Amino acid sequence: MTIDRQPQTRTRDLTIRGLAYGFLWPGVLDSSNLLAFPRALDKAEVRASEAARLYGRWERHSNARPYLAGMPPRQRQAHARDFRAAAFQVVIDTLLYPPNTVPQTQSGLPPWAQVYPLAAGIAHYYWFNPTAEANPDESARILAAADRRHATAAATPAQRGPAAA
Repeated sequence: MTIDRQPQTRTRDLTIRGLAYGFLWPGVLDSSNLLAFPRALDKAEVRASEAARLYGRWERHSNARPYLAGMPPRQRQAHARDFRAAAFQVVIDTLLYPPNTVPQTQSGLPPWAQVYPLAAGIAHYYWFNPTAEANPDESARILAAADRRHATAAATPAQRGPAAA
């Protein structure tokens, strides 16, 4: 039996690649950025989880009843999953390109209709510099232990001589 990956999982994978691209490409691709990436990703996951917890609290609140009345459990789960995936994307975007201000949430709208204000508000409030997550001691230790063999270039036909032709 094969299980197809959900579109939200593919979206999250693309978001992680986008984070890696945005995180590593603008600066110099060095060991510090590479070592900071897992820590920055963990912190981004925490921010997205905080947004998902907001969604869960709303779902249990009496204000949610009009929106959730008659909604099948699978659809509720789909809304929660889609909200979490969208929140993760907003957190990544906010970390890489922090806005000056974040719009306020609007009462009377369900969370899935205002992912950006909720997730960006959390990410903006708890913003951190992803590249500052690197540990210089760890970078130095890994670089010191790295295998530093010098690679030699392959000989060109001219360097091989007439017998090689």
